[in-house]
Amino acid sequence: MEPDVCAALPSFHAFTGCDSTSAFVRKGKRVPFKLLCNNQDAVDAFKNLGTTPNSISEAAAKDLEKFVCSMYGKPTFSDIDKLRYETFRSRYEVRTHQTTTCVQNGVDISLLPPCRSSLKKHCQRVNYQAYIWKHAHIPQLELPSPIGCGWKLDQEGHFTVDWIENALPQQFVEVLTESAHRESEVETLEYVEEDEIDNILDAVFDDDIEEQD
Repeated sequence: MEPDVCAALPSFHAFTGCDSTSAFVRKGKRVPFKLLCNNQDAVDAFKNLGTTPNSISEAAAKDLEKFVCSMYGKPTFSDIDKLRYETFRSRYEVRTHQTTTCVQNGVDISLLPPCRSSLKKHCQRVNYQAYIWKHAHIPQLELPSPIGCGWKLDQEGHFTVDWIENALPQQFVEVLTESAHRESEVETLEYVEEDEIDNILDAVFDDDIEEQD
């Protein structure tokens, strides 16, 4: 085995799944390892992970993103978001007028490639874990907080995995927020109108009862 591949193994192991990092569903390690041995850019990216605990170079991030595209059978892709979209569309789009939008076995999102935001968080956790392994020879290693390195604190102050951020484009979020605000105003208006109608009906029926008495 080449020295560069050996140097890349700790990060590669964390990247494909270990005790502290998640794995890619149904991808395992054997096939990705074969891809790694034939991809010098990926070898260099994995070899350099763990140099610092909380930063990944932009070049390494792009090489890792392209490597994941290869893991999902698309070595010509370099944009993981486009691959995720194309994979979803090819599996679940309506192809004929007779075909319905209903998928017999449902849509298993776990089989799709991760989005770039999720992959970024995954790489941060891998980098942090690789840093620990690469400095295991230091008796008392002073580690920075894992917060911001793919982990975060929950409401109870416990460490939890930070899976994703900015899942939706900001413009789309603004459109949804504005739409929800308008719907809320309409519901409030309808509620007020219904209350006014109920008050009128109560007054009418009360008058009728008094007249009958």
